[in-house]
Amino acid sequence: MAPSSDAAADGEPSGDVMTYHLKAEHELRIEVDFDRQVTVKLLSGDAEIFGCELPKGGAKTLSGVKCAIFTWHAAQIQIVGKPDACYEAEASAAMRSYLNLHTALEERRKAAVTTTSPTTKGPRVLVVGNTDAGKSTVCKILCSYACRADAMHGGVAAAAGHDHWVPVFVDLDVGQNSVTPPGTICAVPVDAPVDPVDGWPGEAPLVYYFGHASPGENAAHYKALVESMARVLAQRETDDVLARAAGLVVNTMGWTDGLGYDLLLHAISALSIDIVAVIDHDKLTAQLKAHVGSQGGDVQVVKLPKSGGVVTRDTNFRKRARDRMIRSYFYGSRSELNPCASAIDASSFKVFRVGGGARAPNTALPLGATSRMDPLRVAPLPMTRDLERCVLGVLHGDNAALGDADVLSKPCAGIVCVTEVDASRGKVHILQPSPGSLPSKLLLSGTMRWND
Repeated sequence: MAPSSDAAADGEPSGDVMTYHLKAEHELRIEVDFDRQVTVKLLSGDAEIFGCELPKGGAKTLSGVKCAIFTWHAAQIQIVGKPDACYEAEASAAMRSYLNLHTALEERRKAAVTTTSPTTKGPRVLVVGNTDAGKSTVCKILCSYACRADAMHGGVAAAAGHDHWVPVFVDLDVGQNSVTPPGTICAVPVDAPVDPVDGWPGEAPLVYYFGHASPGENAAHYKALVESMARVLAQRETDDVLARAAGLVVNTMGWTDGLGYDLLLHAISALSIDIVAVIDHDKLTAQLKAHVGSQGGDVQVVKLPKSGGVVTRDTNFRKRARDRMIRSYFYGSRSELNPCASAIDASSFKVFRVGGGARAPNTALPLGATSRMDPLRVAPLPMTRDLERCVLGVLHGDNAALGDADVLSKPCAGIVCVTEVDASRGKVHILQPSPGSLPSKLLLSGTMRWND
């Protein structure tokens, strides 16, 4: 139905006000650039954004997003402001497909929580597809629906203090990580539907610092981090029955051929994935089914349709999104935080980098020779001006005798940005999220840079 124009009520933001009357299984697709703000409000009916229900009468302010407000029945939506694009579209096919997958996952969770076998696990879903296929959207919907579902089966959830599932969301996309700053992979328990403004819950995430926007910079290091994360998650499931039943939802990058395909297969193996959801990619679906069949495992490959509301993000938008994610880490999504600029003694900290550049192929070497460049070699870096504007990962642990394997397996406590290196005074000026001493003296460098 066409929108109607309203006059702004007292207390509402100034600007255009439009009211949309959505039909059942339709969605309102909205695009808002980073330099604009739009407020949405549910006036009547029911509606959700990526699985998170909108409270009736409550307002959400959107900026720098491309999202869709969906309703299963009908809804009246008010838009205050001037979005870059705003239109209604039918979305039943994609959303019904996502709901059917959620229903299948629920059955696995129920079976896992009621069994006495410690080896029976809940669903472990890996969402794959090309760039801008809507992978993050599907992950948000699956996690939000899981949180909204009742987990009171056999009293296990009640005994654990939960009345709903708490799945773990894993983001392996180092270029466009949706939870932690770019250059990282992370895992975080999702105990509430993913808020369209605040995003994923950021409390106590398990983070590993890779330091690059593409895994192609050092695939061996990337694989080592995924394996380290998998070991920690496996231990968590051993200690927590409800966590084992709730399972994992894993987001991946949009690189699906060549080395990217190899990294997908590695993630399936390392994280013990049993369901691979492929979004709108016939060739990849066929490849993965053939691979699973040759391995003789129990991995199920399902194809999902791509939502018609998925928007292509150009290189500039992605770069701005990465910069905004780093800025949000230091200043908050609403600039509500006050980061701290401090100077540290260069001699008190150790900066490392994993790998020493590209390893030459054996075919390019003399007959019988092999490359000695180890992509997992941990090399110390001097405190020079080359580090200025570098984003460094602060690793857990402070033992000066840590070996290469320890540095490769240590989670990340946070990040800092080097603003200036004063070699004459032996000082390094950094921007850190809060005042006080850093939690560790082990810093990991990559190619990530940022200008405040």
